Amino acid sequence: MEDLLGVNIHPSASMDGWRDRFLDAISKGFVPPIFLYQGPRSASLWERLHVQYASASQDRTAEALYRRLFEWLETVLGSGSVELVSLGCGLAEKEGQWFEVSGKRRIEVQLLDGSFELVAEAKRRRVHPGFHGEVGATVADLTSPSLWRDLARYRAGCPVIYTLFGMLPTLAPEFLIPRIGPLLREGDWLLLDANLIPDSPEYDGTVPPRIVSQYDNPETREWLLASLAELGIYSNAGSLAFHAQGSLHRSEVPRIVASFAFNQTVTVGLFGKSIGFSKERSLRVFRSNRYSVPLLTMMLEQQGIRVVHVLTSETGEDGLLVCRSSPTASLPGGG
Repeated sequence: MEDLLGVNIHPSASMDGWRDRFLDAISKGFVPPIFLYQGPRSASLWERLHVQYASASQDRTAEALYRRLFEWLETVLGSGSVELVSLGCGLAEKEGQWFEVSGKRRIEVQLLDGSFELVAEAKRRRVHPGFHGEVGATVADLTSPSLWRDLARYRAGCPVIYTLFGMLPTLAPEFLIPRIGPLLREGDWLLLDANLIPDSPEYDGTVPPRIVSQYDNPETREWLLASLAELGIYSNAGSLAFHAQGSLHRSEVPRIVASFAFNQTVTVGLFGKSIGFSKERSLRVFRSNRYSVPLLTMMLEQQGIRVVHVLTSETGEDGLLVCRSSPTASLPGGG
């Protein structure tokens, strides 16, 4: 279905499907990542936070990685038309750097994101006189298995460039990575970014405290607490804390987690259901996964995805991986 602004709505973003996945996540003790970007206020707070604190804003070498990536990509693509499918596009600013170096190449663009506000704005920004191609926009829930099944069945008449920027840090790797391989056909490309743990003997395989502290700032707190308030959970009902979990030495994906610990019993109404949070219960509000290049390469290769090119920032905290299709990938099961 399509709304008046030309933004399609995938069935995964329907109210019934979203309600069931949302309530399931809350019952398991976490806020679905997609919820943090929905609604005008959440989207606005995230955009402000992204501009001020994203690693590319703090590390100019990280920002340059994307241009270097797309300049390199132009040297290997040939001269034909291609299709870009941006999964979790946000405002598609990183993909926009490709359009700046692609010359007159025709690029058909499909933008997908869980936030109507973000995907509509991304479409508006991408349509400009210097762009050669068409832009489609779809609201879709990247945590829905049905979306990934539909994506795996998709066929284009030219090579497809899938971008997965900002999704590896956010989505559970055990869900996301097995679903990437089936998307790729011969001739397709996958470009993804990852937050990394610096490869240095001084680290013990966990997220360094100095990186955790980068997330614990007033703007991030405002964004996350505003999202909780949308659920009827207010700041005086508990406290928000950031901490590290997991270790590479235990073959785990290290992550930064923000959890809200209740200091009183709270009952909220969600989708017609009454849900209670007892005193001293904790609700995970946010997480950001961190990888090492060897760990991520291994996880991708286990799903039949070949890593063919890697770029990292000078700090070692940001990485871009270029991947190709493999005939061994198959569609995972699930509902």
